[in-house]
Amino acid sequence: MDNYCPNCGKKLEEESDFCSNCGTKISSEKVDNTEKGNESTYEQTKVYVKDEKSPGLAAVLSFLIIGLGQIYNGEIAKGLILLVVSYICVALFFLIIPPIIAVILWIYAIYDAYNTAKSINEGIY
Repeated sequence: MDNYCPNCGKKLEEESDFCSNCGTKISSEKVDNTEKGNESTYEQTKVYVKDEKSPGLAAVLSFLIIGLGQIYNGEIAKGLILLVVSYICVALFFLIIPPIIAVILWIYAIYDAYNTAKSINEGIY
């Protein structure tokens, strides 16, 4: 009987502790995935370890420093872009429009950080 990786479905080598395709550790009690008579069928049992994010903390971080909540959520490029654009707007404080844009970016960053953290926790993101 052939055994298949529960993660990627590739046929396992005899007496292997790890899948040669995806690196998943195979338990010592290998499950025969050919019970239904179809060797190409396997039951996929991926286990995702979610990195839980606190929506409140993400919002507070973005409140303190624009873009920090996005960086906390793992959206580093988005966070850095928000941070740089907001500081450029603040640096141009003598004009009317840039400070208004900075405030809008600040509110957006807080809202986005909160909702992204919620989406990550719900598995949507």
